[in-house]
Amino acid sequence: MRFVASVAIVASVIGLGAVASARPTDPTSGDLRHYAATDTVEHYDTTRFRIFYTRAGTNAVPAADANSDGIPDHVAELGALYESVLDFYLGRGYLQPLSDAALSDNGGDGRFDVYLLDFAGSADGLFARQGCTGSTCSGYMLQENDFLGYAYPSATIGNRVLSSHEFFHAVQAAYSVDQDSVVAEGTAVWSTEQFDPTLSDFEGFLSGYFMLVDHSLDRPGTGPVPAFSYGAAIFFQFLGEKINKDVIRRMWEDCRRGARGVAAQTWLPALLALLPRDYATSFADAFATFATWNMFTTNRSDPTRGYAGGDNYPSEKITSATLPYEDDALRVFYASTQVLSFDPAGRTQVSVGVVPAAGLDGSSLAPLRVVVAPVKAGKVGTVTTRIASDPSAAIEVGDATQLLVTLAQTAIAGESTRGVLCIGSPDEVSACVTKNAPAGADMGTMPMSSDGGCAMASRSPGGLWLGCIFFVLLLRRRRVPDWNALASATMPTTGRFFTFVGALLPK
Repeated sequence: MRFVASVAIVASVIGLGAVASARPTDPTSGDLRHYAATDTVEHYDTTRFRIFYTRAGTNAVPAADANSDGIPDHVAELGALYESVLDFYLGRGYLQPLSDAALSDNGGDGRFDVYLLDFAGSADGLFARQGCTGSTCSGYMLQENDFLGYAYPSATIGNRVLSSHEFFHAVQAAYSVDQDSVVAEGTAVWSTEQFDPTLSDFEGFLSGYFMLVDHSLDRPGTGPVPAFSYGAAIFFQFLGEKINKDVIRRMWEDCRRGARGVAAQTWLPALLALLPRDYATSFADAFATFATWNMFTTNRSDPTRGYAGGDNYPSEKITSATLPYEDDALRVFYASTQVLSFDPAGRTQVSVGVVPAAGLDGSSLAPLRVVVAPVKAGKVGTVTTRIASDPSAAIEVGDATQLLVTLAQTAIAGESTRGVLCIGSPDEVSACVTKNAPAGADMGTMPMSSDGGCAMASRSPGGLWLGCIFFVLLLRRRRVPDWNALASATMPTTGRFFTFVGALLPK
């Protein structure tokens, strides 16, 4: 079992890198990280990389040289590692980072440059942009020189995380630096364990998303280290597992300026167009399935119906409530979910009803999906997913003791879904719906329409609310861990920084 507990989990805050004013070899550089004027800076070349380092002083690398070739083992191994990382990404069809050969300040040639410097625990590396044209940039890497005092199990592990995560930002910069930190950090976190599945960097970030599932997917969180952006790696993991790993690469390709005739594209609209065009599915269906997969974590994991590694993932934020349940201020933001948990408390049947907010009709509920699942002894039963405007008869609760209800807003933009949510026995829900129905609605007539919708007889236009729904819900109650969001230290706003998870990921 891989887990993270009170250990440093690292992330680059500005996903596509800070714009550098000068290389670290310039001791007069105004940038935060650079070699001292007294440092003797050497370099080691591989086919496509140049590694800069010092043997003495604050920035010195470990001196071990087991094969006595005159090159510190730390440096030689890092050079080989970067070659492997680049080969991996090229093998997946990604672009190679842009060359800096045409720049006057390029480290000496067109190789990709990596500068090993002492970050003194405040960070462990960053990708710096340089030589930008339009929305693409070349750049170089600054990386911790020895990882002494860091929480990595070894410098080797630190190097594997840094090289795969930060170098992926250099790959991203060959497509577009116009994207937000959600896709920049989310796909970089995802890519690290694509390169090396034995790492635990990915799992350590997931609480950042799971504790904010009610936050729109493409809106970065607040603060210098937006944990939500890193945790959003779970969405890209879902796309890779459920649909195809190439989805992420093709999405980045479609983010290039002018790609598919779009002058300036952002990643979520690009994905909206990509999924039906190349994978015969829609974002709405994919996001509803994503919401379902997120039920299959911790002790509810089931690799046949969710993530392969779900037992190592934390639980999403779940709000416990009692029946009957009425929320007359329901609000679900686009590309987000809300998850509720109920105990049936002796009820033999349970239904769910959604009524549009005053002044709105059933079309306002069109993007909303309701995902319901009974849970018994930690096992999720049959999951039912319905469009919010489709009705269904109530079903017997059976012997379940907990019900998980997820509201998934599948739109990618626009105003939040607003209305009234009613959950309880059929009679309780009927009373709740009647009380909250728009003025003039005839609650006694709810025939199924010929196209499968919920047709309401109405005496006034205000009564045309097609959003009345009833859902079968099987129930069970389970105590869910109270996962804390990732806590972020106050640090400079570039580079990879430490965040901490306060509890073990349960097996």
